[in-house]
Amino acid sequence: MTRAELPHGFRLRVKASCALAVLLAAAAPSCDIKEDRGPCPCLLTLIYKDIPEAAQNVFRARIYRGDYLLSDEDVDTISEPDEHTVRVSKGENQVCYFGGVRKERLEGDRLLIPEGEESDPLFIGSESVMCKAERTSVLLDFRKEYCLLTLELEGLVDGIYPYDIKISGNTAGIDLRSLAPVEGRFWCIPSMTAGQVRSARIPRQKDRGLTLTLEDRTNGRTHSLPLGEMISRSGYSWDKKNLDDITVRIDFASGDVTVIASDWETGAVKDIIL
Repeated sequence: MTRAELPHGFRLRVKASCALAVLLAAAAPSCDIKEDRGPCPCLLTLIYKDIPEAAQNVFRARIYRGDYLLSDEDVDTISEPDEHTVRVSKGENQVCYFGGVRKERLEGDRLLIPEGEESDPLFIGSESVMCKAERTSVLLDFRKEYCLLTLELEGLVDGIYPYDIKISGNTAGIDLRSLAPVEGRFWCIPSMTAGQVRSARIPRQKDRGLTLTLEDRTNGRTHSLPLGEMISRSGYSWDKKNLDDITVRIDFASGDVTVIASDWETGAVKDIIL
């Protein structure tokens, strides 16, 4: 993993004594307290007190100076439970951090979801920090970047579940620096959790393009439901810092669709029948 190199320009005050000169030559490079400290690096301490469960044990931290990547490393929160220090250049730096990655792949500054996979339980954040002194710190504030979508199908004939289900959309990842959703082809097969219940993790969306496709195994017919539109009509917001989880209940007998949002922070539940 790459760490920032110490800037050039360090100067050592050397007295006439040959013995002292030898000692200074053998010493590790450092900034003399009487010299200009501008070229000296900054020790940036990343503070993380309330790490989400999915990001515990290890998370990744990337530090940028403009377009240049100064540091990219995994932070072991078991050996360093509260903070981690990185040597960076002085000036304005951007700290990007994320945890919970399982199958998503890192391409440049973007985390992308492979086709056919649900979103990882991703927690992410980005902070801008001005490093002027020899030491400074920044508090990391992870945000929940996925929605756990639960599907409950009711009113099935004889309780038989004849459908193969697919969820698809137009958002396939996130930009680490801007925290903006990345456009791309997304689709996954929800996993069965119990009885007629299916679930999948959905990434933060940039439009209403989520679609629920039901394929009848008995005759091969497909039925598409505008899942994104239904979620939007319920008042659900994809712009919240921490995305709420959603349950979509579809009653085939009555035709009712109920969207239930569960606030991730408070646990409050809101039901909307469409």
